[in-house]
Amino acid sequence: EYIEPYLNEYNFISTKKSVETTIRCSLKGNPPAIYQWFLGDISTDSHKEIVSQQIDYVITPDKNTTITCIAKNNRGIQRQVYVLQIID
Repeated sequence: EYIEPYLNEYNFISTKKSVETTIRCSLKGNPPAIYQWFLGDISTDSHKEIVSQQIDYVITPDKNTTITCIAKNNRGIQRQVYVLQIID
């Protein structure tokens, strides 16, 4: 399942435990954006470890998890925070 960014900075996604979920962070721009995924709710100037630099991030959560996507080009930076909530 692909999840696209919404108008809100924070997006809550319901998913089942141990089910692979693909989150897509996309931004139209010229030049095209580069993407950085981080675990947790981080700011745009974070020095935390980047877990992926692809447009899609695949995760198989076993607990509630927060993931941040930073998309940037020479015109600016956009941040999207995804909160994966485990449901039964």
